[in-house]
Amino acid sequence: MTPTATRAWRAVLLVGLVGVLLGWATDRWYLANVRRIERERVLARLMPYANALRSAVDRRLGLLAGFGSFVSLRRSRAELEAEFAVFARGAREATPGVRALQYVDEGRIVRIEPLEGNEPALGFSLATNPRVDVRADHARSLLDRRPFVTGPFALAEGGTGILMRARLPDRDGFPEVIGVVLDAPTLFRDARIPDPTSGLVLVVQDAEGQVIAGGPASAVSDPVVVPVSFEGELWSIAAMPAVGWGLAIRDWHWAFRLTVGLLVFLAMLVAYTVGARLDRLTREMEQSGSALEVAMRARGTGALSVDLATGRSAAGGATSILLGVHASRHPALVAHLLSLVPDEERARVAQLFDDLKRGDRDEFAAEFPVVRASGSVRHLLCLAQLVRDDRGAPASFVAILTDVTERLAMEEGLRRAERMESVGKLAGGVAHDFNNLLTAISGFAELAAGHLEGISGPAADEIASDLLQVQQSARDGARLTSQLLAFSRRAPTDVGRLDVGANLANLQPVLTRLFASQLDVEVEIADGLPPARAEAALVTQIVLTLLVRARDTVPGPERIRLRAWHVPATSGRRPLDAPLGEWICLEIAEVGGRTLAATLPPRRSSPSSARGLADLTEMGGLGIAVLASGIEATGGRLVIETGPREETTARVYLPVWKAPG
Repeated sequence: MTPTATRAWRAVLLVGLVGVLLGWATDRWYLANVRRIERERVLARLMPYANALRSAVDRRLGLLAGFGSFVSLRRSRAELEAEFAVFARGAREATPGVRALQYVDEGRIVRIEPLEGNEPALGFSLATNPRVDVRADHARSLLDRRPFVTGPFALAEGGTGILMRARLPDRDGFPEVIGVVLDAPTLFRDARIPDPTSGLVLVVQDAEGQVIAGGPASAVSDPVVVPVSFEGELWSIAAMPAVGWGLAIRDWHWAFRLTVGLLVFLAMLVAYTVGARLDRLTREMEQSGSALEVAMRARGTGALSVDLATGRSAAGGATSILLGVHASRHPALVAHLLSLVPDEERARVAQLFDDLKRGDRDEFAAEFPVVRASGSVRHLLCLAQLVRDDRGAPASFVAILTDVTERLAMEEGLRRAERMESVGKLAGGVAHDFNNLLTAISGFAELAAGHLEGISGPAADEIASDLLQVQQSARDGARLTSQLLAFSRRAPTDVGRLDVGANLANLQPVLTRLFASQLDVEVEIADGLPPARAEAALVTQIVLTLLVRARDTVPGPERIRLRAWHVPATSGRRPLDAPLGEWICLEIAEVGGRTLAATLPPRRSSPSSARGLADLTEMGGLGIAVLASGIEATGGRLVIETGPREETTARVYLPVWKAPG
């Protein structure tokens, strides 16, 4: 289990535990209700059997009542004896299960029909019967005229029977008690007890709890009992499902348990989903907080908060870097911040924080410098916001600190770039006007040269030579104005296919004549150098300008190495400062000595940016800025770097010529 999933699994375990407890309680409640419902179902199924048994007994009691009426209507004992056999035969045929009709005198059975099969019962004494219930019922029959039912019990004539007796009115010569002997199995079969198709275990018991039909008492457990009463007697039928209570409700119970288990599982699934969502939100918040912390550090932004009641402070982001202390362990960050502010600014910044603490202001924004322990000066932007409590009293405040040193430097660079733009516009205007003057000078020089035609002599030759120098200077001035116009973006450069190697080879004699007395210039041109897309005059101007600056620097370098080689688009030997793509590199490197320390930046730079162009302008003069602008106009790059011994290397990257189309 990962730490990020703790909440989800805790939720699952908690919901699972609660679900098990609730499921157990619900299962107990449901089980009780299902048993109650099942008992009601058993009762509903049992009632027809109870009614059928009562009806079967009532029919036999009706026969006993008819027997009593038959005897009472006979006028003499002789008439009774004569007609008794016929009446008994009709009664037996009309009522199933009647084994015999009998009447009793002085406690003995004196007449029984049919006699066949019932001979052992003739003369049987009820008063001295070994069965207590038989003797008791006989004694009761002599005292009470209501019918009595005894049995089932083993009959003297064999089998199991039920004896119904009733006392007759006292009449001389007539019997005391009449009785009907019933076959017990037939009576219960008439009531469909037992019924194998019912799905119930049926047990019939008498008033004393003795089983008189059905299975043994042990066959039923916690049965449903229905009383069956007739003529003062009370029987009962007990029943339960044949498969037992447990199996009878098993399907319902397991279906309910399955439903409860499914609900608990769904609840656990929902808990896991919600917990996982919360875990994910927590992780996202932590990641957002971490990302915000990283972003604040990357942007040089810090945050600090102060509880005004306790004075405790907390910090985040780049606060430790900005203030130069371990912010999480410093007890008074605001006081430490104020201690870094210079004296001339400290009172103003302290007043802003005091106003915020008193509640005189709700927010402020201020920029001020801080001097860190290392001696470095940084400029901070502080945005502070007051937090009030429910009563509106100051409770705490939050301050965001941002290092704006680079922004201020960029603003200063932008101002320098604007000045350079003004210089460029001025240079363009001067170049335009100067070009007009050069046009006039060149024109008049040509006119003067025309007037010399036909004139000979040493003086004429000198004048012609001077006019040629004037025309050459005018052409050089035109190239300069072209470069000035390119620098001001007012005129395009004459860019074309240039053989850099041939250009440098043609230039080498000039370099030897101009710089041999001060510099040792070594020229290295790689074999198979492809042509470049550049302007020949611009390349010449670059080389001459950089060599002139190296020559005029005091003290100067001992040797200058001028190299040209091919920089392929993909190669492990490319210079670190080479731009992406394929280039021709023209490198002018100082070997020994100190050359451009006073005129070039002490770091690698590129004039393609406004700041780099401004730095070169400030430290190298307008000429280098014009050159850099011209190189950039042709698609190239100028990179100047200073080594550990302040030797300077200038690299000009010229794009390789690609044929149009």
